Amino acid sequence: MLRVPSIGDEDARRLHRELARLERERLSHHCRIQSLLMIHGVRAKVNGTIGTRIKAVTRGTAAHCRRS
Repeated sequence: MLRVPSIGDEDARRLHRELARLERERLSHHCRIQSLLMIHGVRAKVNGTIGTRIKAVTRGTAAHCRRS
């Protein structure tokens, strides 16, 4: 016989499931960014400062090559 979890039990599990989903999504984005950089011959460590470093590099790029 199957026991239906109480609302409290289900609420307690929701946070854990959501955190696990977000961690998988973060890893997916990390791998995607790393792959795109490697395709273009860029070897860079993907971490919390990658956005700042990419902005610094794209400042020297011709305007017609950049996306707004």
